[in-house]
Amino acid sequence: MVRNSGLLECFGAVLMLALAGFSGYKWQRLLSAMSEVYDQKYCTVLNTTTDEWRAEGQKVCLPKVQINIVDDDRKNHTGETFAYKFLQGNSNSRVTTYEPDCYAWLKQFKIGGQVECWQSTSDPEVVKLDKTTLADQSSAYIEPIILTVFTIVTGCFIAFAYIHQSKQPGLLAQTDSESEA
Repeated sequence: MVRNSGLLECFGAVLMLALAGFSGYKWQRLLSAMSEVYDQKYCTVLNTTTDEWRAEGQKVCLPKVQINIVDDDRKNHTGETFAYKFLQGNSNSRVTTYEPDCYAWLKQFKIGGQVECWQSTSDPEVVKLDKTTLADQSSAYIEPIILTVFTIVTGCFIAFAYIHQSKQPGLLAQTDSESEA
């Protein structure tokens, strides 16, 4: 008698959980960006800077503007405040684009000048410099859609392989005599 070793099911379940979790995380980032409410404010530019690092062999940058918020919603605030294009996690050059690059994008913010900015109503520490959100950029949907489709296709493939294996045992199947030895 031939029985299934369970290796395929275990691998399939782990792969599906990982893919579904990562896909869900990408969708959650977009949905949270769409649901956040901001108050329009004016900010005085104190300084501009760019964080840089390498990821997967590519240079990644995160431009940020140090600001003072006019009519700040925070009470008794001390310390520095940085504003980003969108939410900080959605503002590096791997997630969004800067034309022509991060440094040129920062040149529009003159030290001492006032610019429009948007302060989060639920978390006043969050200030962004673009009225739109990451969810307003069509390119932001490419990765979550591809991940979702890949997850569904992978799930169908694993289900097909499991059904096919249960009908015709393959490499992962063992006979009772092999498992008793």
